[in-house]
Amino acid sequence: EGPNHVYTLANADYYKLLGGTRDIIGKTIRQALPELRSQGFFEILDRVYQTGESYLGKETPVEIILEDNSIKKVYINFNYQPKRSLNGKIDGIIVICNDITEQVLARVQLEASAANLKSAKLDAESANLAKSAFLANMSHEIRTPLGAILGFTDLLRERDLGSEDRNQFLDTISRNG
Repeated sequence: EGPNHVYTLANADYYKLLGGTRDIIGKTIRQALPELRSQGFFEILDRVYQTGESYLGKETPVEIILEDNSIKKVYINFNYQPKRSLNGKIDGIIVICNDITEQVLARVQLEASAANLKSAKLDAESANLAKSAFLANMSHEIRTPLGAILGFTDLLRERDLGSEDRNQFLDTISRNG
């Protein structure tokens, strides 16, 4: 309530989000959650209170210092709506917080998996290109001596070959084999 943003109501889920049982009712947000000072939330609340324009936040990482002085990092979707009195004057702000930590972490994990999958696909495509180049090279390397072997084998079938030619052809076949 009011321009200092004094807590007048908070539900059990909000307390759970804060990590315990902080006594916040009757305190300003600056007193109850000083760790939010550096994260810009106070300025947004002030702007909503002064302008009457709602703030529909996006996922926002929030580091909350718990009562045992440990730090809890959560992702919260904040929505701030001006609360108006019967005469239409803004007299407070309704804050709706949705803890979306699990969704954000799942999305981060999914993006990492997609990146790994893309990398594996690129590796597989590269290996396939290397295999194709190897097979093309081997095909060429085998085809050349095989042509000589088959050609000289056909020449050996001729009946009027002399023994010197026959030995030379056999040497060529042996060398290419």
